[in-house]
Amino acid sequence: MTRANGFDPGRFVAAREGIGLSRTDLARLAGIPETTILRWELGTHVPRIEHLRVAIEKLNEMRRRAKRAPLAAGGLIVVAPAERDLSDHRHLALLTPREVAAELGISVPTLTRIEKGSRPLTSAVVESLADMLRISADEVHSAWSRANRRMPELTVGEH
Repeated sequence: MTRANGFDPGRFVAAREGIGLSRTDLARLAGIPETTILRWELGTHVPRIEHLRVAIEKLNEMRRRAKRAPLAAGGLIVVAPAERDLSDHRHLALLTPREVAAELGISVPTLTRIEKGSRPLTSAVVESLADMLRISADEVHSAWSRANRRMPELTVGEH
């Protein structure tokens, strides 16, 4: 289960309310419990990528009817470009680890190691990721390097 890191609840509410769509109607159209969407909007829960993808699809159907420009994930998932790692790019593409791993022909744990920068990139993986994530090969390398250089979070036990 992958959560959309960088999800901005305020932008989500504005996107929904900006076309006059109620939370109840969005929940019904997307097949997502209304309480789940409420939790996203309150910022108490971060959406799963697969649920956010469906919600954006339904918002965009309604935006087309309202003659509004489509909403991209980048309008709801906010991570500074200079800070994006591969998992951030995957979230922006609204893809789950399972989907990307299957397309690459690798396991999800292997993808996770690549995204964390602990497994080297091959040229074939770089090319495929660039295509899937709609970014350049240079950005794939940069995002991988950011993850590889990131300082680990320390877990301190209670005494």
